[in-house]
Amino acid sequence: MNHVPQESWNDCAPACLAMVTDLPLATVRDEVSVPTSHAEIHGFLLRHTNGSRLITILDPLPVGELRDHADLFADDRPFDERTLILTVESPNPEVEWHAVVVHEGELMDPQLYWEELSEIDDVLCTWGFEVDLRE
Repeated sequence: MNHVPQESWNDCAPACLAMVTDLPLATVRDEVSVPTSHAEIHGFLLRHTNGSRLITILDPLPVGELRDHADLFADDRPFDERTLILTVESPNPEVEWHAVVVHEGELMDPQLYWEELSEIDDVLCTWGFEVDLRE
């Protein structure tokens, strides 16, 4: 999976969609609005991947605790074998949330604010999508 940097302050979700689908960011931006709603993220994933499942997080949960919540996922694969798009508290105080990709245990932040998954262990996650990239 290739890292796709966001091009503006509010296109983190399209950049994440470009990463998981391997489509150009311009193509993604032609299909979704910016900023992008969670419904649009899910719809795009359903159209362009082998499947997507909403990770239902009823109360914001630190990203580091997702590993311990197997009940949130569709199957019992290890956390480090999953591809996720997570919406987390934004590092930018002017923006409410920020989208990042976690792919096979590695963090891919389109803003390049965080480099390692461990850096967001205490950052609250509010929504998530598990993306099926298996062939």
